[in-house]
Amino acid sequence: MSLIRSNIWLADGNIVIQADGVQFKVHQGYLARLSTIFSDAFSMPQPRDGAQLRVDGCHVLHLQDSAQDLAVVLSEIYDRIGRKYEIQHIFKEGGSRLRAEFPNTLWELSRFESQAGWLGIDVEEAEGTKVLFRIVNFCTARSDIEELTPILPIAYYRANLRSIETILAGEPRLDDSPSVPLSPKAQRTTLLGRHRLLERYGEFFAWVDSIGQFGSPFDWTPHTPQCSRMILNLTKAVWKPKLRLIFMLRTWDEVERQLQAELGMMLELKSLLCDACYGGARKTRVDARQRLGNDLPGLFGFQSWAALHKVA
Repeated sequence: MSLIRSNIWLADGNIVIQADGVQFKVHQGYLARLSTIFSDAFSMPQPRDGAQLRVDGCHVLHLQDSAQDLAVVLSEIYDRIGRKYEIQHIFKEGGSRLRAEFPNTLWELSRFESQAGWLGIDVEEAEGTKVLFRIVNFCTARSDIEELTPILPIAYYRANLRSIETILAGEPRLDDSPSVPLSPKAQRTTLLGRHRLLERYGEFFAWVDSIGQFGSPFDWTPHTPQCSRMILNLTKAVWKPKLRLIFMLRTWDEVERQLQAELGMMLELKSLLCDACYGGARKTRVDARQRLGNDLPGLFGFQSWAALHKVA
């Protein structure tokens, strides 16, 4: 098996840790002081293979963990040192990338979701779920880093686009790769917000029930026969077979396109409803999205966006 030298290769390191064919040159004494798991691993006898006994002058410790998980742990350990000694450029760059992926205004969210995410976090992709859950776990655990707090409302919302089973146990494994569940603290916050989102779901889609009723008594614009018939189709799309939280923060245009595709409509919704119903439905939906966007931090136990902007 060919070996790969990781980016975590410290010039003054005194031991090489190897996992999944990836090697990391680190400090044995420092890691042993931080973690009893590392301390125990360092004290375990290792198989002696002359060709692999030393790398770059260091003994090699073989671990059964995945290289990806080990890289996350080691990066967190050494980044913490960087923060302690005010090496800020790493944190500023990482924080700015995360804030781009998890924006804190509806305008930025709409603009970002029309582009490809730099991490490939997709609501339908298993690998995207793993990346998302790692970010949520990290930012939840490091609540002492104020710059990370503003990304959490959108991050928790996106976590809720997954099923309850995935939130509790991680994405089902299709291969030998480990699942990545949310941490207990992140699970509690995510599920509390999910409960509050579901409480507002009916309010958010009240525009569907109001079709055929928009317009004033003095407005003689006739409702088309399609207005009433569309209620049943739209109700099925947004309520059955289960509630669709993904609809809640999408723009009116995105929701309209999604409904048109799911219902197999040849015509746009605007062409199937009278002007009063279409205009009333659109305004009701846009207003509800704005209210939800404003209230989103509070659904997950945070202060207002304005307060989060101050700490960032």
